[in-house]
Amino acid sequence: MATRRLSTGDNQRAKHVTLADVAQRAGVSATTASFVLNGRGGEAIPTRTRERVQQAARDLRYVKSAIVTAQREGRSQALGVHFNNARGIIPSDPVMMRVLAGISEAAQEREYHLVLYTGLPVSIAAAPPVESFLDRRVDGLLLIAPVLMDPLLAELADARLPSVVLFSRHVPAGIGFVDADNVGGARQAVEYLLGLGHRRIAYVTDSLRSANFADRYSGYVAALAEHGIAVDPALISRKYDESGVEILRSLMGLPDPPSAVFCYNDGAAVGILRAAADLGLRVPETLSIMGFDDSVLATTVSPPLTTIRQPLEMMGRSAALALCDLLAGTASPDERRILVSTELIARGTTAPNINAPSPDLASSLSSPSLSSPSLPSSSPHRQ
Repeated sequence: MATRRLSTGDNQRAKHVTLADVAQRAGVSATTASFVLNGRGGEAIPTRTRERVQQAARDLRYVKSAIVTAQREGRSQALGVHFNNARGIIPSDPVMMRVLAGISEAAQEREYHLVLYTGLPVSIAAAPPVESFLDRRVDGLLLIAPVLMDPLLAELADARLPSVVLFSRHVPAGIGFVDADNVGGARQAVEYLLGLGHRRIAYVTDSLRSANFADRYSGYVAALAEHGIAVDPALISRKYDESGVEILRSLMGLPDPPSAVFCYNDGAAVGILRAAADLGLRVPETLSIMGFDDSVLATTVSPPLTTIRQPLEMMGRSAALALCDLLAGTASPDERRILVSTELIARGTTAPNINAPSPDLASSLSSPSLSSPSLPSSSPHRQ
């Protein structure tokens, strides 16, 4: 195979072209070249000189440094994206991948770069957490899924760093947010299961320190209460650090086991679905399972997962655009508090309860008069 040799022209193209290079080629001072390329100087610079500088810049393929321009104007032209690793949130998880796609798209449109923060200082001698974001590396901050009542939020508000939270509506004054209607979505899930004749509905959750998981639990409780069903503590599992098999074995070992399981997210629901197969339970014939998110996991299992969809890419995009609006001064944080509707996606893991006490139960519970007015639709989208 022949080896290609680099020519002098190749080396010139590979070299970073500076303003001084443009000035030298055009035969002008660096100051004059700067004025021309930044649209300054006006009639003080002759037209022929201006054209000569512009032609030199095109010939050399000169590109202005966005970093230098931003620093000169007292900004970094970068948005920070902070993941709360205290809850195991990582950019590669199936939900975060779609959220990041939306954030990245919006940032590019507004000509911002992204800086990812995957954790806070853990050393006792480290600076207070808020100091990690005040070194001018970023102009504003997107916080992904902070814990409930996270003190960092109040510190950011006090520091007046423009910030928008994604996946929590529990934020102090001075902070914007974009979140799904988690209470309404969970109510929608439980209403749907009740409409299928299920009355013993288990709920599998993680730590309720997560704002959204706490909201989903609240929606679960509220939907049961609306239909006169008391919450049975035995049906609530808050130990998802255990295997799905152990959780499901414990639930199905109850004197009055559940006929349906609603999980706080799709990952947990997939774990319960696999556990059901290990335990010889047929889904959905003997056990219905629902998730929340409509992540890529929902359609990679068999049967595909019934779930509550939150528009993840759109939410990421909306959060980034909201932060850009704060930075541009075109909106206040209170004007960028966005609650997004959810959608029920009915697939193959839910079915009518064959042991329902009455054939009239499903129709009475699914009638429009009993559905929550906050829900976007009383009928699920079926896939």
